[in-house]
Amino acid sequence: MRYDSAATGRGNRQSSAIAAIRIERLESVFRISVGSHPADHDDVATIPATTHHVTSENRFAPPPGVSWFAILGATIGAGSLFALDAQNDFPSDLMRKPPLDAGDYRPFTMPGYRGWVDYRSAAANLLSRVDRLEALEKAGGAVLIGKGRNRVFHVDADGRRLWVKVFRPRGRLSLLRYLGRRTKAEKAWNIAFALRERAIDTPRPLAGLCGDSVAGRLRACIIYEDFPCAVDIGTALDRRDALARTALLSATGRFLGRFHDAGFRHRDLQGSNLLVRESGKDVALTLIDINRTRYHPRLTMRQRLRDLERLPLDAASLDAFFDAYAPTGIDPGVLARRHAQRLRTRERLQKLPWPLNRIARRLWYYWREVTTYSPSRPV
Repeated sequence: MRYDSAATGRGNRQSSAIAAIRIERLESVFRISVGSHPADHDDVATIPATTHHVTSENRFAPPPGVSWFAILGATIGAGSLFALDAQNDFPSDLMRKPPLDAGDYRPFTMPGYRGWVDYRSAAANLLSRVDRLEALEKAGGAVLIGKGRNRVFHVDADGRRLWVKVFRPRGRLSLLRYLGRRTKAEKAWNIAFALRERAIDTPRPLAGLCGDSVAGRLRACIIYEDFPCAVDIGTALDRRDALARTALLSATGRFLGRFHDAGFRHRDLQGSNLLVRESGKDVALTLIDINRTRYHPRLTMRQRLRDLERLPLDAASLDAFFDAYAPTGIDPGVLARRHAQRLRTRERLQKLPWPLNRIARRLWYYWREVTTYSPSRPV
């Protein structure tokens, strides 16, 4: 078979010309310079090989395969969830006045701070002796307990022990998160009285102060009354024999059942935040660290089980706990089996090698939070 060299040359030149035109169109559309290897023919102009250069015109262009409509939709969706979740955080009275029967609470001011103080408590005398909030940590007999971002210490005032929790901002970006919203201290203050009004035990706040400026609102403190003879639920269960352990599990189930029936989710219900106070044969339970608590008119089963995941309950304790906890019309055995399944999932994730176990547990945590999400209500 005989080939026509002239025709072959014309075909190669036409193909190269078409390729050059297509590259020029790509450059005009995407504003980038496309590099190519030198052509095999001398009569075809070569395009210099350069690196990809993003011009100012497409600097803010979305990633390939993502449109501006998708980004806008995701932003609107995230903003809607934020607004629904924070709908109880925008009242004008951020730290509300306690009920009249709670104590003799009156407005109190300190340089840079304002709030409420029970003038019949030892907290009023303690605050009258300091000229700034930071001086509380250096008051007589102050013992630091929590050394995290938020400091917790107890101090003796007029022969009584008081617990002081000082809230400190995470950083300057935290101001944007709480701009116009209730801070953690303000939430803890309001929720404490809402729980006590519903006969759910939590330490009574004696004083609550927060910064009186926009930038200083994240610096706050709450002074609580003492809760003597209290140990965490895990320690209390370990100290008991089988019979007393079952009785304590039943009391814990009834207490948390009332807590959830009232529509509250603690959202940090670990063993150290559920305390057992013993007085002789009487046992009382109390909740602490309630600044993340949310109120819902009605909790779903998934929300209830999600809130119980971090309690120190083993497989042998579930039947006694859920027999007392289960709401009316719900089979306790179903709740126990679902909770046991969640515990097994957590154990499998913890056995993964590090850091895969940490990443997997974090993803599992956020997945549970998303699947149990629903807008909260004001308290």
